[in-house]
Amino acid sequence: MGTYILLVNSTDQGAKGVREIPNRQQASRDTAAKLGIVRKNVYMTFGPYDFVQIIEAPDDEAGSVLMHNVIPRLSDTPGKLRMPAPALGQHTQEILRAIGYSADRIAALTAEGVLRDA
Repeated sequence: MGTYILLVNSTDQGAKGVREIPNRQQASRDTAAKLGIVRKNVYMTFGPYDFVQIIEAPDDEAGSVLMHNVIPRLSDTPGKLRMPAPALGQHTQEILRAIGYSADRIAALTAEGVLRDA
């Protein structure tokens, strides 16, 4: 299972129905459970996002779940999956090069088992 952080904004229509949030939360939990997703925490926030959700969902290494869209589905601001979460170590070498590590040093760290090939 991979752990993911979802940054969610309510639509104006959703914000008007704030009293229905408990019912919507349960419906969202039920839908997520059917897809093999476990909602760990949901936080209501101030700032650029209305909610932050922490979920666990199957990933490429642990198996996958067919998802037709992002949960929750919002009418005016539907989410979209742009790309899957990166694999462990997927961008490490790129980042190390960007901060000045030489190719030889990166190769040495990989040989020593400090880094792994993605």
